[in-house]
Amino acid sequence: KTLRTQFKAVSTLSMLEYNHKIWCSLSGQQPSSRPFPELVLSVLEEQGCVYARAFAMDLDELLSLLRAFHRKGIRFVNV
Repeated sequence: KTLRTQFKAVSTLSMLEYNHKIWCSLSGQQPSSRPFPELVLSVLEEQGCVYARAFAMDLDELLSLLRAFHRKGIRFVNV
């Protein structure tokens, strides 16, 4: 499956959106006014990873994608 497919899954989006709202409230920032699925897909598009497959990416590409998500306030943690 492509990253776009993985990140469009309802369970993934709901977990990430919940984490994003928690992070915004803890850091005193306003959540993005864009719909959350669009925000996630915009990060994938900026990184050129929309149609990439996770198993085919190397470590540098994965870390770059993680950094791009962090810049937008999207965290992969259980809070």
